[in-house]
Amino acid sequence: WLDAEYELQGDGCRASIDALVRLIFLRVIRLADRDISAIDACPGPDNRGSRAEKLLSDCVREITAHRGAISAGELCHSMYVSPAYLRRLFDNMLGMPPSAFIRSVRMREAEIMLLTTTAPISEIASALGFSSPYHFSGEFRRFHSISPTGYRAVARGGQA
Repeated sequence: WLDAEYELQGDGCRASIDALVRLIFLRVIRLADRDISAIDACPGPDNRGSRAEKLLSDCVREITAHRGAISAGELCHSMYVSPAYLRRLFDNMLGMPPSAFIRSVRMREAEIMLLTTTAPISEIASALGFSSPYHFSGEFRRFHSISPTGYRAVARGGQA
């Protein structure tokens, strides 16, 4: 069932699932052994040790705290790193640029809001930092290949 669902989703969803699996892996390692040296020895796409992983974890925490309503530039500013370094960090450790990860977080937040609230699309768009409901709807459609209204209807047992 999960394999079929994974295949039905768009490329953006697959990329965000892959990134989230990598982050979960890092957190499991941290929970399993609080000793930071265990993380340094962990094989991965970028074995630069705990400093890079801590920065990535801080970035992810910042992105999720803003529900994805933060730009890569704002993230660089709050983390005190250059855009080039931030991009390398995300590319090496998550396999995607920061902007793609931010977009995936925003779209995941949108999914949750669509499924758990009856808030109008305009309210969801505003809560997630989109400039307009039209911009939000366009981004959601590009990411999921279905409109937010259609997604909500299908998820609740209706038709798009």
